Amino acid sequence: MPAKPSLGLFFNDSSIELSQVSADGQRLERFNQLVLPPGLVVNSEIKNRSGFSHVLQLLFGTAKPRPIGLNNDVVIGVNDNRVFLSEFTVPNVPGKNLNDAIDYQVRSLLPVLPSGVETDSVILGKSAEGLIEALLAAIPRTIIENCVSICTSLGLRVLAVEPAVFANIRIIQQSQLQSKNLLLVYLGEGFGVFSYVTSGNPRFSDFLPQSEIGHNGHFALVFE
Repeated sequence: MPAKPSLGLFFNDSSIELSQVSADGQRLERFNQLVLPPGLVVNSEIKNRSGFSHVLQLLFGTAKPRPIGLNNDVVIGVNDNRVFLSEFTVPNVPGKNLNDAIDYQVRSLLPVLPSGVETDSVILGKSAEGLIEALLAAIPRTIIENCVSICTSLGLRVLAVEPAVFANIRIIQQSQLQSKNLLLVYLGEGFGVFSYVTSGNPRFSDFLPQSEIGHNGHFALVFE
């Protein structure tokens, strides 16, 4: 029997979403979205713990088509405007030497990152020159700690905190992503998320409020 998938939780400054998919990942079984009161979350940081806890309870209790209990596993997606993504390459060396090379490269990037971040990395593949391509993700520690603390206090089991772009990629059939360069666009109420993906791996992702997306229906993205 397939394992029961964990819940997905995502929020930004203006809204919060909860989703539960089927065990085969093909159907959205339960979902809910609520508007957040102004000032509750600012720049993806929770400013009112008790208020956020109340919204979480309401979010789970009013999910459609039926409520979701708080005694569940959950994966939290962090808004892309607070996530630092950077690609790097290391020599293709065997075993532990590769892990050591990746760890060394991550440490060398720390001085250019904002202070107080948690980092993780994933191998993307090989370059045309045979080097190992990897992706570094960094998220402010305060965002992670606040999310985990509030969720666990309500009985949720936090399995992971990750950039939301990874969850967005997982819901797409992988055959549609392989060997392709794609721009994924998600438009929510008052915001948009734009992610550049190559062969199913994120290379760039950014969150933009409606005011910055464009004027008179036009917008431009610049990839550097």
